[in-house]
Amino acid sequence: MGVMMDRKTHAVVKCIFLSVLLFAFLMTPTLLVADIFLGNVTGTLAITTPDGQVLTVEAGEPLPPIPSGSSIELITGTAEVSATDTDIVYVLVERSTVTVEGGTKSFIWVDLRTGDTCLEVIGGRVSVLQTNGLTETVDEQEVYCRATLKRDTLLEPAEATGRQNDASEGLVSGY
Repeated sequence: MGVMMDRKTHAVVKCIFLSVLLFAFLMTPTLLVADIFLGNVTGTLAITTPDGQVLTVEAGEPLPPIPSGSSIELITGTAEVSATDTDIVYVLVERSTVTVEGGTKSFIWVDLRTGDTCLEVIGGRVSVLQTNGLTETVDEQEVYCRATLKRDTLLEPAEATGRQNDASEGLVSGY
């Protein structure tokens, strides 16, 4: 024996069903779009997605969508990396892995003189898994280079090249 409903009750039940279905669709994590942002890229990036696909992106090339859980390695140049509250991206700084998540924004660069890769936290806080297995926290306005944390040291991008003293030392470069 079926349940009898008038048209008004049927419309309300149908509206509730569609609302629940829409809510379930929007809350399914596999359907959400990742919000990993890269900006001001001036060099070459290697992006490894969670499924193991490796993408190389040169400065000026369009950036592909970057899924949450990807790893980014800066080969040359500079880049800004940020993640929303629900996303996570791993930035390789030399042999350390920096976890960028929870609304954090960071600036990374390769020092042209030493070849070291460094990361400055612009907003939020990151955690660094070092090669010795220890984890270190780097707060906003701190710089992490290799296995050395330079507290309260902010570098201007021009200074981040490691070549700021070349002119005063009589060295000339063509870059």
